[in-house]
Amino acid sequence: MFDEIVSTSKIAKALLCVDAATAQELAGRTVLGQSVLFHQIKLLERLGVGEIAIAVETIPAEYPGLVDRLRADGMHVSLLRSGAEVVAYGQSAGLYLVQDAAIWASADILSGFMQCSAPVVAVLQEEPGWAAFERIDLNRRWAGIAVVDATLLKNSSALPDGWSLGSFLMRSALQAGYHDAMISDQAGNILLYRASAAAQSDLEMLARPKRATSGVVEAALGQVADKALSVLGRHGWYRPLAQWTGVTTAVLALISSIFQYITTSYILAFISVVGLYWRRHLQLSDYRKEESSWQSGAVIAILLATFAILLSAETFIGDAIFHCAVAAGLLWLHQRSVQSRLGAELSPLVIVVLLLGGHLAGFGLWSAKLVIAAMLAALLVSQKLNPN
Repeated sequence: MFDEIVSTSKIAKALLCVDAATAQELAGRTVLGQSVLFHQIKLLERLGVGEIAIAVETIPAEYPGLVDRLRADGMHVSLLRSGAEVVAYGQSAGLYLVQDAAIWASADILSGFMQCSAPVVAVLQEEPGWAAFERIDLNRRWAGIAVVDATLLKNSSALPDGWSLGSFLMRSALQAGYHDAMISDQAGNILLYRASAAAQSDLEMLARPKRATSGVVEAALGQVADKALSVLGRHGWYRPLAQWTGVTTAVLALISSIFQYITTSYILAFISVVGLYWRRHLQLSDYRKEESSWQSGAVIAILLATFAILLSAETFIGDAIFHCAVAAGLLWLHQRSVQSRLGAELSPLVIVVLLLGGHLAGFGLWSAKLVIAAMLAALLVSQKLNPN
């Protein structure tokens, strides 16, 4: 699930400045199936910025589609093509965050600037490690971030052809007497020049929302899903497949159980649970909150009915329903409890693997009893129940 950033931002508007040298690179470079620019915009949204403008003189073909998609999700995103449009964007009084889109700044860095109550320019100490960043003077380089007031944006009407808006605003801010804010190279303060050329592993670490502690099996599945999304996420069929695999295979598992295709039903149930994780992974990668939905509830209900039918082949139907009802209650308690390490490892995915393995070994009912016992043990060693 999302490790939510609680926004206390004092800045409601941001300006992402894209120069001609990196415009196409930012459009073509994808991480987890989305462009780098998409991840930058979503990070700003999570930090509390309500309105974002992309300032780019020459617009690659991919940009309008990205803006339309973000607007369809309810975001206030726009494209600015000239100095006059930048001036119009700056008509509202107050502070604006300016960021050079060629530079990736982590949430730790950006959230600090969101608290600024006065204009400021982010700078770096003159050191070899920062040599790629734009030099200000002999001792400082620009970190690609500034907090400016609306007055400074109104001076953008004088922007020349071939402009680099970020550099122009940074120079204007220094001339206006803005104070410096030095960024130190500390753990968590991740700053990358030319985000479009950064290593895949670096941007994956930066772009994805943090997850709550999960078990080993879930973590491994997440890594596989990351790779699949990076390779296949650009294809139009990928997202619908991830969205509907869980519910479709759950229905097929139920039908198979009714017709006594027991092994097939267990396998389809396993695929269905994987599909639920796949869907959740897609939501996280698209920066959507994981919400309780009719689809997840329906899949769980269908799978419980499926397992009741499957267990009835080894015991009385009443016993089978009882076992499934107990398992359903324990699953509900697990969702509401502060899980122990055992509880984290005993995920729904592990449970269905145990049931599948038990069936293949000829101990389907006993595997269900083992799962129920393990879930009870996990609840007993949990420190406390979540009162919410």
